[in-house]
Parts: sequence; structure tokens; C-alpha cells
Amino acid sequence: KELRNVLAKYPKPDEQKRAREIHRLLGASSGSPIPGGGGGDEGIFKYEPAKLHYMVIVLDPEVSLTDAKVKVAEFNRKYHQSDKLRISNIYLTPAGAERIPLIVVRRFKSGEEAMKYYKDVELNSGDFVQDSDYLIYPVTQENYRQILKNKSVSGYDEFFDANYE
Repeated sequence: KELRNVLAKYPKPDEQKRAREIHRLLGASSGSPIPGGGGGDEGIFKYEPAKLHYMVIVLDPEVSLTDAKVKVAEFNRKYHQSDKLRISNIYLTPAGAERIPLIVVRRFKSGEEAMKYYKDVELNSGDFVQDSDYLIYPVTQENYRQILKNKSVSGYDEFFDANYE
């Protein structure tokens, strides 16, 4: 849980990368990964930077989804008003695990545009989902379908680190 706090409070790439590494090591040995924590499924994802992208925000199950959606909507109005982004939410329910709330921000024409949003979140984290645990990833439509099919974002953090950062 403390690593999730580090990920939420220190969104800079170096701190997040190290916290994810530590988490993966702990998650692998304890058998209790956090949402988005490594599970070795990164081989199922495809890197297609020119394809349409979404932004997936993985929330801690204890976070108020309504409050988080309001903060994302306010962020979008402030920093991406002209982008005509749409927000939706979904719950992933892995077998035998707690429901994981996701916020999905649609649509970015490419991975490059999605990464601009990602970097805006890093630079303006005080205006984003505050005081909560979240992970944020750009995903193609196909990778989003894989996440839904598997009912998990397990492995996506490794894929993201290898391809987007």
C-alpha cells in the first residue's frame, strides 16, 4: 500500500519506475499485486504508436470513483478543453480479487498525443486525481480490449515502461 502512495505522490518517471520495480519484486514474492502490478502478461500487448489511443487510469479500489471522475473532468476542461475528450468508467473484476475501478479517457489520435496528455498529468499532478492511488497508461484500442478480456492490467506497466517512456 505504501508503494501505491509513492506512485501517486511522486508521478515523476524516475520515482515511479523505481517504485514499480520494487512493487513487482514484492508482488511476485507475496502473491498480492496491486492494480497494474506486474504479472508477466506484457507479451500479449502490441506497440502501435500510430493507432488510436485511450488513457486508462487505474484507481485503488478504496478511491471514490465519482470524485476521481470529477477531478479528471476538471483537469480535461483546464488543460485539454479543445481535445473533445470523453470520460467513462468500468470495473475490472479478476477472479477472486477485489473490483478494480478504471477511468477511460477517449480518444487520442496516436500514442504521441496520448503521451502529451500523460506528461501533462505528470506536470500538473496537483490538478489531477489528488490524494489517491492511481496508475495512468496510454493504451491502444486493441490493448484496451486485452485488458478487458483478461480483467486485469497485469503486465501493462512493464509493457508501458519498455515502449512509451
